Amino acid sequence: MKKKGLLFVALCCMLSGAVFAACDDEPQTPPVDDGTTQETPDETPDETLKKITGVTMTDLAVTYDGNEHCVIVSGTVPEGVTVVYSDNAATDAGEYQATAVLSGEGYETLTLSATLTIARADLDENAFVFEGDVVSYDGEAHSLQVTGELPEGVTVSYTGNGQTEAGSYTVTAVLSGKNYNPLTLTAILRILPDVSQLAQSIVNAFGTAPDVWQFLPESFRLDASRATDSAMTNPDFSQFVSVAQISDMAIGKQLDVIYGSVIEMQGLMGYVNTFYAATSAIANLYQQYINANPDDYSSFAGSTSVKGVTLQFLIQLQSDEYKLLTKVGPASLEMCAYPEQSEYTGRVEIANVGALKFRVAENELEIGLNIIDRAQTMLQFVRNDSGAVTGYLYESLDVSVKTFGTTALLTWDGNENGTVSVAGENGDFFPGSTGRVVEMYDAATGKYLAGKVKEEILGSYDTYWFPIGKVSGITSVKAVKKGGIGGVAEGTISNPNEIYLNGSEDVFATKKVGGLGTDMFSRRFDIEMKTVYYYTYDAENDSFDKVKSEIPMLFVQEGFLEYFTEDVKDENKDLTLSVTVSSAMVAVLDNYYTLQLPLYDKIASLVTPEMVIAFIGTEDPYFSKTE
Repeated sequence: MKKKGLLFVALCCMLSGAVFAACDDEPQTPPVDDGTTQETPDETPDETLKKITGVTMTDLAVTYDGNEHCVIVSGTVPEGVTVVYSDNAATDAGEYQATAVLSGEGYETLTLSATLTIARADLDENAFVFEGDVVSYDGEAHSLQVTGELPEGVTVSYTGNGQTEAGSYTVTAVLSGKNYNPLTLTAILRILPDVSQLAQSIVNAFGTAPDVWQFLPESFRLDASRATDSAMTNPDFSQFVSVAQISDMAIGKQLDVIYGSVIEMQGLMGYVNTFYAATSAIANLYQQYINANPDDYSSFAGSTSVKGVTLQFLIQLQSDEYKLLTKVGPASLEMCAYPEQSEYTGRVEIANVGALKFRVAENELEIGLNIIDRAQTMLQFVRNDSGAVTGYLYESLDVSVKTFGTTALLTWDGNENGTVSVAGENGDFFPGSTGRVVEMYDAATGKYLAGKVKEEILGSYDTYWFPIGKVSGITSVKAVKKGGIGGVAEGTISNPNEIYLNGSEDVFATKKVGGLGTDMFSRRFDIEMKTVYYYTYDAENDSFDKVKSEIPMLFVQEGFLEYFTEDVKDENKDLTLSVTVSSAMVAVLDNYYTLQLPLYDKIASLVTPEMVIAFIGTEDPYFSKTE
């Protein structure tokens, strides 16, 4: 405290004399009595004693300033009366309950009370400097500091300091102390990449070629394990075919929609792969330029070749976006990286043919494809924190004057020993009916386990479908067309084939639902020929070919699955058949069926061709300038 202030306080206390207790504060001025004074007389007052009147003690509220503040009585204290204070003086912020006891010979003792409130002060933001900084990467930790004289008792805590790697960081400084309200300051710390490795870090931001298969079990990849021997793809079921000769690597119509879209997208992806094969050469050329122009490398044009293809490219850097533009044969390719979001995109276009765009982020992949006057396709995959994958496919096809769409919803729990399901509307439905399908596959092997169909025609039918290999008691199958029209509305019409099992000359017989309902003439179960697809490997061209086929599959209406073995026995005395798919797997299928179909319907109604085209966007003006 300055000497001048101390002298003033001393004078204040001398003026109060024996009447007032000492307090380092401003001179007393009698306050207006606002009713806050409390008088506490002695419990047993002596009527011969005089009351002390004309004095008050009033609440005081101030803001912390480093000085001592006090509350004292005001008014005229009678001669011979002394004042004793308690807790009436303080310096630090807080709330204090002060008392003053007035007593003297011949007077009733009087106790007064008041509240002393010292509020926290605001820190002057202009008294401190907290500036951002831009430094070059050197492997050391970098931090920002507040400058300016801190008041006594004030400390600074930081969040976001101590950064080492290249990037942009928000640093927060909080100034606080018991006598001050907290003050929060922010600044940006930016660490520039090591210019000696800058080019490679920029090129690395464009990532790697997007891989749809990384969101699916290993068994779903198109490789040798997926391929089926061509001799097993189309057995002649007009003669008995051993069940062992029916490949169990078939995929249903719904999964085929996804496979087909992925394969079609790979056509334009070939140009993207050419770019990725050239990234090392591009990085080397760019680094040479940076070394020669360390202060100006935001734009660089160069040329390289890979696999006999010459790439003329342009690199453009902005604070939040890296862009690389190049021509790959007839295709224009635009790569964009957003390092702060750990995200990158790629767009490839061939004039008068179509365009493709992909977006890759952590655990996310989107691919949009627009083939001019033919199709718009959107494929999306998302992996959540637990590893579960959800995929969605939308495809709109223009066939002459008619436009129709196909969609698919794929889910996988992320367990390599779990299951994969695909829901959609691509199935074998009777003309005039509407239907939805859920196919379920073994994640470990990629094999078709079972399916479930909802079909509306002359009533609603919920039906399980099982590959014939999932039915015990069958060694061989023969199917002979009997004419007429067939379909999947289980029993609304007859089976278009006569089915024979195990070398028998007797036609496999089904059983009607019975009763009096609208489905009374429908079949509880039957074996029908269903469309499936296989992939075969062409070693000469190192490619995979899709083969369409028909194989026998068993259907059982929901509600009759537990009676299947008994029902078969009733109609086929020499046959004992049972479904080998476990009840636990059937329960999993039922769960997919219940949850996926409503979600599928909701998503299918939201996506449009216009949304796909908007996602793909338009070609960068750079390409029209260079043509």
